[in-house]
Amino acid sequence: PKQLKLTREIRDAYKRMTTLVNSLLNVSRISMGTFAVDPGSTNIENVAKTTLELFKHEIEEKKLTIRENYDKRLDNFWADPKILSVIFQNLISNAVKYTPSGGKIVINIKKQKFLEISISDTGMGIPKYQQAKIFTKLFRADNANDVDPSGTGLGLYIVYEIVKASGGTVRFDSEVKRGSTFYVSYPLKGMVRKIGEKSLS
Repeated sequence: PKQLKLTREIRDAYKRMTTLVNSLLNVSRISMGTFAVDPGSTNIENVAKTTLELFKHEIEEKKLTIRENYDKRLDNFWADPKILSVIFQNLISNAVKYTPSGGKIVINIKKQKFLEISISDTGMGIPKYQQAKIFTKLFRADNANDVDPSGTGLGLYIVYEIVKASGGTVRFDSEVKRGSTFYVSYPLKGMVRKIGEKSLS
């Protein structure tokens, strides 16, 4: 058990460090406008499932229930898989981190008059008086700081900026002690290409 605990701590520390480095690289590319959006035919379900696998240990440790609903009409959507991956990583990471043990996370991807990705959780929610700042760089809600003092306040800023730059919109609903749902929407024609020097990390 002691060795297992140490292994988990090393794994978690490595994950935090990798996330921080990637976040800082992405923020730098966003600030300088140098990141590329290179869309092609992409299976969104595959990207979502691959990202979920990254959080398998945390999900099992917290005994979280995961529900996934994928619209099969969206098997081949015009998108940059790296951009999608960064979006899923940040939103799923937050949902896992801020949902208490035994909670539930729901991933929905559906086709309406547009593509809509939604990620819902039964987590702690975002206080009403702080919701207007939630996509601001380095901002963290008070209750998020209490749960995870080591957070960077970069994840939602990155999501907001890359969704906007690739032709989409992002919004959310949240209630304290009830949870949050984040919605990312794109026109059915897909992401907008953006010439840049580097892909996102």
